[in-house]
Amino acid sequence: MLKRISTCIVILITSLMAGWVSFDGTPTPTPPSITILQNDAQAVVLNVKIHGMFSEDTTVEGITYQLIYIPQEITTSDIVKAEIPILKRLQIILEMRI
Repeated sequence: MLKRISTCIVILITSLMAGWVSFDGTPTPTPPSITILQNDAQAVVLNVKIHGMFSEDTTVEGITYQLIYIPQEITTSDIVKAEIPILKRLQIILEMRI
């Protein structure tokens, strides 16, 4: 329980230090939404809406980089590679048999 509270506090502090960059005018951090538009034998079509991201400057060996992340999402964590935001959702896709 204490670990969960500590994690929430760290996320809150990190969110306050980073700047929210809105893509659609959303004033507050909003997680992405995924909607299934079509799910049949011909195609699966998803509508993914990313409302914005956090941007945070970090300096490593005198070089300033920008870290970006999306609310309630994860990033890649490969060592020596750029961190890239990832949308991870469990969506139900119906199996269509012909």
